[in-house]
Amino acid sequence: MRWFRFFLLLAGLLVGLYALSMYYFVDDSTTFEVDSDVRYAPEKVFPQFSNLQNFAVWNEAFFGKENQSLEFYYPYAGKDASMSWQGRNGEGGEIFIRNLRRDTMISYQLYKSGDKFPYLINLRFKNAAENSTKIHWTIHTPHKPLMFRAANLFPEDEIAEGIRSSVAKLENILGNKVDREAQLETIKYDSLMIEDARAQLLVGVNVTSVNRGDALQKNLVVTHGKVQNFVTGDLRKGNDEFGYPVMITDPESYREREVSYYYGIPVSKKQNITDNNFSYRKVAQGRVYAIFYEGKFSGRSAPIRKLLERARKDSMRAGSLRTTFLQPPAEGAPLRIKLELEAAR
Repeated sequence: MRWFRFFLLLAGLLVGLYALSMYYFVDDSTTFEVDSDVRYAPEKVFPQFSNLQNFAVWNEAFFGKENQSLEFYYPYAGKDASMSWQGRNGEGGEIFIRNLRRDTMISYQLYKSGDKFPYLINLRFKNAAENSTKIHWTIHTPHKPLMFRAANLFPEDEIAEGIRSSVAKLENILGNKVDREAQLETIKYDSLMIEDARAQLLVGVNVTSVNRGDALQKNLVVTHGKVQNFVTGDLRKGNDEFGYPVMITDPESYREREVSYYYGIPVSKKQNITDNNFSYRKVAQGRVYAIFYEGKFSGRSAPIRKLLERARKDSMRAGSLRTTFLQPPAEGAPLRIKLELEAAR
């Protein structure tokens, strides 16, 4: 009994010493700053932060390297965009964009599971030199109760290292993206071509949308977000593991008041899918009439008619129309697409 009292007294003394040290030597929250440089201009860098689907691909400082699932909520970019994640170890959280000024600043609130208060993350973007951006991170950690303040002892080193490795990954992604954009600059638009299209395996969804005004374009933006979320989150595909998104529809549907289409992203191989909303679709190799188009969404009807007229002139039977989005569909933004009309005798 005496030994029990002794150990009880010792435990109480240790807890008391711990509480006193936390009270006097460890702040309930901390604020620290990190500077990083990215070798690309702010207009290239900023969308990787303002679009959470982009942000989650390269950022390891806050989400970790392995996440079981990611879920994004509309809007996917800009003020009020949000997402949640759940890690394999049971840890998860949510992040929100609370404020931003294009190419200049962005503010996040990040809640980790178990925390009542958020991390406040403020970023400032500055054009440091030609094709270079300096990013100043200010990170305010959440308030911690007295007995849990030990978590505030070394947050700066851990997060700063995560930021450094994440920025290095971001530069690699931007390098691939800039190379792809340079290739796009060499495209000749509005010139009809006859090509042998390669086979593709798509994963995506079947959708029906109203085809009046900008309703279809808005619908495509939402659909793209869902499919990209599924590919990057559920299937865990990186940006370099899938191709440009493709919409498949009837070529005459641009005249109709309602359009049914399949929207998918090319992948290299099948994986098990548990969500019945998504399905695989094979695109066979074959001869197509093709044309590149850049301009307003409503203006795509002219190149579609051009393809159909050429098929009729050549006495070919028109099949499905494939629209490859060289840039993801965005509300109110011009299109940059490749139209391919399947044709056979």
